[in-house]
Amino acid sequence: MFESEDINNLIQKLKKIPGFSKKSSEKFVYWIFDNEQISVNLLVNDIKKIKENTKFCNNCTNILDKKLECKICNDETRKNTLLVLENLSILDKIEKSGFYFGRYFIFNKQIESEYDYKNNLAYINDFLNYAKGFEEIILGISPTLKGEILINILKKALKNLKLKVSQIAIGVPLGASVDYIDETTLKFSIKNRQKD
Repeated sequence: MFESEDINNLIQKLKKIPGFSKKSSEKFVYWIFDNEQISVNLLVNDIKKIKENTKFCNNCTNILDKKLECKICNDETRKNTLLVLENLSILDKIEKSGFYFGRYFIFNKQIESEYDYKNNLAYINDFLNYAKGFEEIILGISPTLKGEILINILKKALKNLKLKVSQIAIGVPLGASVDYIDETTLKFSIKNRQKD
């Protein structure tokens, strides 16, 4: 613990950022002290600019400059499939890989209970209205406990619309020994096995 309430408050706030541990938050504080005021001011200004000059796409919720239209949503050569993801870093990874050429929806709301569901009903309805125009909806949500809750909610809602819904396969990673795979992953890998 630092002997400064301001520093400790900053560390607590930084720890809320995904991927920031206590250690990485402390390293960031040390970086502030190791750099000149102008470097710190430039960083702060860049963070402010990002918040002021970017927006979410009205369709896929990708982040873009306020002055621009979404390249993905406006690309008419893309397939009429919708891949639902939980965050933008996954979208970025998929786009860089080039193996999927459809459209996306970033479902970045946490829904873990009936209360969350009711509080996010407008967001869910926006998603469902957007999804109606696609031939297939692919759920690319992580198979965590929270993810499974969201997957089940979305599957149920999409089935009511009579849309074709699929889910990414879960299984044994390439190069992994089956001896070290947990039961759930093993179960899904057998269930989702490739059939020739």
